[in-house]
Amino acid sequence: MFKVSLVSPNYMVGPVSQNSYYLPYGPGVLWNYAHHNSEIVQKNYELDQLVWRREDIEVLAQQLKDNSVVGFSTYIWNDKYNNALAKRLKELNPHCLIIFGGPQPPVNKKNIFQVYPYIDICVKTEGEYVFKQILEQYCTDKDYENIKGILINDRNRLTNNLVDTGESVRINDLCTLPSPYLSGLFDKIIADNPDVNWSMVLETTRGCPYACTFCDWGGLTYSKVKKFDMERCLAEIEWCGQIGVDYLFIADANFGMFYDRDIVLAQKIIEVKKKYNKPGAMLLTWAKNQKEDVIKIAEVLNQGGMRQPLNVSVQSLNDKTLESIKRSNFEINKLSEIFQMCEERSLPMFTELILGLPDETLDTWKQNFYNLYEAGNHEGIGVYQCALLENAEMNLEQVNQYGLERVAVQDYILGSEHDKDLTYAETVDVVSATKDMSRSDMVEAQIFTWYQSTFHIKGLTNYIARFLRKSGHETYENFYQTFWEFLNKDEWFSAQVQEIKIIYNQWFDNGKRIHNNVGDVAINAMNLGMSMTIKLHHDDKFDHMNDLIREFVNLNYGDLFEQDLIDELLDFQINNTIQYRNIDAGPIITNFNYDFLGHIIHNHDIKNKSKYKFGFGPYENFQSGRLNFLEHLWYSKRGNAGTAAITKIES
Repeated sequence: MFKVSLVSPNYMVGPVSQNSYYLPYGPGVLWNYAHHNSEIVQKNYELDQLVWRREDIEVLAQQLKDNSVVGFSTYIWNDKYNNALAKRLKELNPHCLIIFGGPQPPVNKKNIFQVYPYIDICVKTEGEYVFKQILEQYCTDKDYENIKGILINDRNRLTNNLVDTGESVRINDLCTLPSPYLSGLFDKIIADNPDVNWSMVLETTRGCPYACTFCDWGGLTYSKVKKFDMERCLAEIEWCGQIGVDYLFIADANFGMFYDRDIVLAQKIIEVKKKYNKPGAMLLTWAKNQKEDVIKIAEVLNQGGMRQPLNVSVQSLNDKTLESIKRSNFEINKLSEIFQMCEERSLPMFTELILGLPDETLDTWKQNFYNLYEAGNHEGIGVYQCALLENAEMNLEQVNQYGLERVAVQDYILGSEHDKDLTYAETVDVVSATKDMSRSDMVEAQIFTWYQSTFHIKGLTNYIARFLRKSGHETYENFYQTFWEFLNKDEWFSAQVQEIKIIYNQWFDNGKRIHNNVGDVAINAMNLGMSMTIKLHHDDKFDHMNDLIREFVNLNYGDLFEQDLIDELLDFQINNTIQYRNIDAGPIITNFNYDFLGHIIHNHDIKNKSKYKFGFGPYENFQSGRLNFLEHLWYSKRGNAGTAAITKIES
């Protein structure tokens, strides 16, 4: 019998206290299909290992060296690790067949096997059919050239050792792919690791109808969306609850695209959660152009206790940028309508922006935030530095056109901040400058993002700015520009800005890890906007910051309103954020002579007495204690875990 192993390691997911890892879904699907659909594979192969965690490379290489075939599912979070392991395996056993697949291998580079000489075969697209054929050929005549969709390293050639077999055929019937969950493939892994809180990938469809240039998901090969069998999907959700999966990730590119189907899946998730109290949390990517049907699905999840923000992946609100990245079909004019529907239904919202896209300037970047505030999103905005993915159109064709400069950075992948050994630290090429945004502008854009995240999105001045805008006395842009000038006169705040500037300049200079901890909480470059929130706890500057806010508001707007209204507005704002410092004390209940929330959101008369409870958004697995809270705040922003929640109490 030939031994085969499949490798797809991941970082720990979330806080250290959770000890959460993903089950190796991709390798599981590969093996299950080959083993269930080929007598040759059944008779000639045994599965040795499914590698799901980043183990010591030398130890793992020694364990795998007697394998005949080792396949690697390669992504940005395991690229360096996989290549280092594959290289070492080839040194230990030159006859081991090394196969690479996944989105990360550079399948468009003609010199791929000069750069990675230890790889024998590289799979260009979907791997299930191809992997089965490779195994069948390996134990017969080892003639792989009739297998479509692969690159072969033919070392016998004197000049070009690359053999390209052309394009493979899409898998039209996903029902032919047996579920690795339902087959029992992962039972031993789960039984052998009782201390692990498992995360799970659920794939209900495959493909994406969009062709965004920064993404490698929706290219021509995968443009048509295929569906998995509904009964299989429902059974996998049930399995998720039965084994106690902590975190469910729906891998569909556009969940909610098929309303009649996806509403049933959402209802099943809630049914399972009520039955088993699992999964504890989930994440999904919503359909790009949201209609009311998508919001109905979000309602089902949120009302059932599975808090799931409606994620609107706008990436930019600049028309030129959207056209250049092939997102001009996105209905930006519908944003206000979407946000309003979410507000009316008390649904959390999340909007994604990408910094470093073509045709974006420093001014248009700032305007993205102000436009989102005007549209009605004030609390759920996430920013990502544009990554140049290996096989995306932006990396292959648009770099020169838009003057995209790059730097390979370490601090990009969530979970990598826990990695103490940087020998195989994963790097991602990110855009550090464009023809429309210089390197210095890029740093300023990151600082501006940090500033907005600290004060508006995370709530230090959120309701103050919204009240002033509602009253017609101020714009968001002028408020935050004036406030920025005021804050920078403060010695402590100015020092924080300079520190952040140094950090980002260093990051864009050499890409090295820039920040390990703020207090007790691990921080990476992509989440520095959280650093001020955390520093306010650990550096005991909360009172100082609120004194600055109070001074600024009285100085600039004190003549516009009665003093008691100003004082209560500031108290309302502080009560919303003070929870971060009193997490173990429980919610705060306070009476006011003014109805700030009702006025800002629902146009109620401001001069109504009101009572509010200030607490937190629900999170099933939340553990008491400031450190646990900060970790949840850190890792769960897309699930709105740990965000302040204000509830009006009717008298």
